[in-house]
Amino acid sequence: MWPFRRGRGLSTGKYIEECATLVGECTPAQQLALTDRGLASALEDNYAVIDQLVIGKMVPKDAKLLLAGQSRGGYLSLIMAGERPGQVQGAVNFAGAWQSMQERLSPADIQHRLDVQGGPLARAARKSTAPTLWIYAARDPNYTAQAPRELFRIWREAGGRGDFHFIEEHNLPNAHLALGAAALWSAELEAFLKKLE
Repeated sequence: MWPFRRGRGLSTGKYIEECATLVGECTPAQQLALTDRGLASALEDNYAVIDQLVIGKMVPKDAKLLLAGQSRGGYLSLIMAGERPGQVQGAVNFAGAWQSMQERLSPADIQHRLDVQGGPLARAARKSTAPTLWIYAARDPNYTAQAPRELFRIWREAGGRGDFHFIEEHNLPNAHLALGAAALWSAELEAFLKKLE
């Protein structure tokens, strides 16, 4: 099951996770200030799907879940692992972060974005008992080469369990979409799933 949050994909409702900086609706700083509100809304959407459609209907009430997501969904899977440790068996994060940390940003802006995202991530890591797998690819247009490693460092230093897989060699037209190239990460995922068993 791959749920879409409100206003994303074909889902209904108003998308409130961010404002449109590219068309001048707000500044990058204003968009960054919406992080807490957007994260709370996205978590609410995901928990509604889990509580109303998955638990007790698709799986038994006492089932443990394997969460996986791409980009913001990957970041959400990590946060949910910390918020519901008794319900999550593991989490797979494909190119996850809440805010982009692109090369065009200043080092100070990138650090500020890491700090904003690192707080919720560290809180989740302190509570999570689930192993996690982090998968990123080189030349991701949304992140500097170091940004994903910094997020992973925050997770691990706060007590989170995890393995980091960085795909250095690839010919993807967009490295942020490495999820669609299973040959680049399937062996790591299989090893991760065996550990969960």
